[in-house]
Amino acid sequence: MPACATQKKVDENVRGSNLILPVPDTDFRDFLDEVAELARVAPEIIGAIEKDLDRYARQKKSLRLTGTARSTGMFAATVPRLSH
Repeated sequence: MPACATQKKVDENVRGSNLILPVPDTDFRDFLDEVAELARVAPEIIGAIEKDLDRYARQKKSLRLTGTARSTGMFAATVPRLSH
């Protein structure tokens, strides 16, 4: 059964896919292929990335809970400062 996300039909037997639709053959697809190959060759990197993301999330949450996130500028790009 061919999938149709745009006007161009994509064959069922494409080289890889996401959960619903095939990933188009673009630079992003090449990036995903490289990441998949890296995960296959060095699976320990996935655990290291997850630990790093967890550490950063805990740090960000701690700053948010203590109210120091705004003063350190951690959320400067996402939360605008209100001027009085």
